[in-house]
Amino acid sequence: MDQNINSPLVSVIIPVYNTAPWLEACLDSVVNQSLTDIQIICIDDGSTDSSRDILEEYRRKDSRIILISQENRGISAARNAGVRAAEGRFLYFVDADDWIEPETLGILANEMIERKLDILCLNCICYGDDEQMQTFADEENQLYLHRNLRTDRVYTGAELFCIQMENGSFASPVWLSMIRRRCFEEQELWFHPGAIHEDEAYTCLALLKAGRAESIDEAFYHRRFRANSIITSGTIFSSSYGFYRAAEDIRPALEDLPLRQEEQSAVRKRIRLLQHLSIMEYLQCAPEEKQKYRLLRTEEREHYRQTIIVPAEQGELYPQENPYSFHNRMRRRFGSTAPYRLSKEVKNAALRAMEKAAVPARKVRRDLHRSALRKQKSVIQLRSRLGNQMFIYAFARKLASQGVDVEFDDRTMTRYGEPGYNPSLLMNAFGITFPRAERETVEAFLHTDRLHRKHTNVMHEADDFAYDTRFFGRPSGYYTGWFQNSSYFEDIQEEIRDCFRFRTIDPENTAAREAESRILADDDSCAVHMRFGDYISESFSVKYQGFCTDEYYRKAIHTVQERMQGRPLHLYVFSDNHVRASEWFASHKEDPCLSAVSIIPVDVCTEKDSWIDMYLMSLCRHSIIANSSFSWWSAFLNRNPDRIAVVPQAWLRDKGKVYPGVRLANEIIISPDGEIIR
Repeated sequence: MDQNINSPLVSVIIPVYNTAPWLEACLDSVVNQSLTDIQIICIDDGSTDSSRDILEEYRRKDSRIILISQENRGISAARNAGVRAAEGRFLYFVDADDWIEPETLGILANEMIERKLDILCLNCICYGDDEQMQTFADEENQLYLHRNLRTDRVYTGAELFCIQMENGSFASPVWLSMIRRRCFEEQELWFHPGAIHEDEAYTCLALLKAGRAESIDEAFYHRRFRANSIITSGTIFSSSYGFYRAAEDIRPALEDLPLRQEEQSAVRKRIRLLQHLSIMEYLQCAPEEKQKYRLLRTEEREHYRQTIIVPAEQGELYPQENPYSFHNRMRRRFGSTAPYRLSKEVKNAALRAMEKAAVPARKVRRDLHRSALRKQKSVIQLRSRLGNQMFIYAFARKLASQGVDVEFDDRTMTRYGEPGYNPSLLMNAFGITFPRAERETVEAFLHTDRLHRKHTNVMHEADDFAYDTRFFGRPSGYYTGWFQNSSYFEDIQEEIRDCFRFRTIDPENTAAREAESRILADDDSCAVHMRFGDYISESFSVKYQGFCTDEYYRKAIHTVQERMQGRPLHLYVFSDNHVRASEWFASHKEDPCLSAVSIIPVDVCTEKDSWIDMYLMSLCRHSIIANSSFSWWSAFLNRNPDRIAVVPQAWLRDKGKVYPGVRLANEIIISPDGEIIR
């Protein structure tokens, strides 16, 4: 039997060390799980901040919480202590600065029971505490959210490991799997004390020793990147040693386990990758850090010198590939510390390796260009802010539905410094990541034809808002445009809506959570979007975009009131400038159209998480949108079948025309003079 009849179904193990600023959000996400039959084991690993006080407070409130205190012995020892105290049928590990979705444990445990699994792999989403950390998080998300995880059947653990190594979906973090406690204990999957990257060996061996294994695509886990964590701290010798130790802990599996030939090959590949990561970490160490290898035991010290130090000094860094891109890719893909700038020593070693496989640049560009054409690869320039990026992404989904391999070039606007540009907006809002085109691939497309003095295979949208059919039926190309015409994705609208499913609001944003609850409970809600620059600049908007007129808003509110047929109207006001929005309503308070209307300002987000405004607007029953793509998408994603959508006729000041080709169900178009066009 896995457990006694009174034992919990899942034991959640949370090692804690000086994570007070984030600990409450983590604990809230666990104690509020839809599955209540859980045991929560918190191990205070000698914290010196207020973490212990927070844990004590939560333990007093929730009897399911067990608190273990120990001197600072490291995360491996803390997890081992948690497992020894566990009574649940299944084990799940959570880091104290991260959090999980409310349904996580219930869904995972149910899958484990129904499929009789020993281990179940899942996915995650990364986010950063600040702009620099978000850059790291975005790089990690390129791995996690593009992994081909979902399996069509139950495999042996070794089979699943082999599949994941083959398709590049293997990831080592311990919180990316739920494991049966009996399997953990019988296979002695204890974490190596004193070593970081401790889950490198654990996850690999847990899969190799599991009888029944499966994986799912759902990203239930939210991983936080923050400054001064173990993952983002500078390179130290213990990081190199951690990768080395993991490789050596995995190696006995080649002889001890009955693995097939392809499974042994996958294990050897993993060991080699860990060794090379150890080499790269060693090269990054300061001279005094490198000398710490002398503190190892005699036998281990000599083995580390032969397998890590000697190859590092000889520049053995995969000579058949570009070590710069290969190293970064390996660090992201196979579990590592945070991305960093390569030191001069690493660059010199990499250059020595590159010289062994030097290829003329012209031949590389030609081969890449031919490869892109042969594979029907298209590169689309991603630019501007969230609403515009969504139209570009929807266009890309249409191309992909026709069998075109699509990649994105998201560097151009950064280079030219477009105000407000942020390539991580799709990630922040929907958890969407996208394949980024390699620099060489982009340059191959943008290479100038010297004879005709023009770029080859580059196509620009003929008109900002027209439906341009020239993009379809082409084998490949580099495409630029706004693609703001619903004809591009008219036949895949439901697919687009599914793509643009908003992420869960951070539990720490209580104001946004309260606004969400209030709107969901309000049957008479109407979102009003008043834009005065969209964080770009008012002068830019006045010159090119223009603002919706007083007459437009007055007529829009009056029209919605009429359609409500006497029901009270609650206007939820969203704006990039709430001061000006409040001034507008104050100056029109005597207007008859506002006399029986409740005005509810919604100011719950910053520029970084502005997607929350779009999400909350989409929850309202009706919409009065501004002349912006951000506003339009909030109405498009509104799933209320009886929704009233009021749309401005004038979209661009310099064009003086309505947003052509982009239509909403049940829309009412109003001119700048307050006249209903249709």
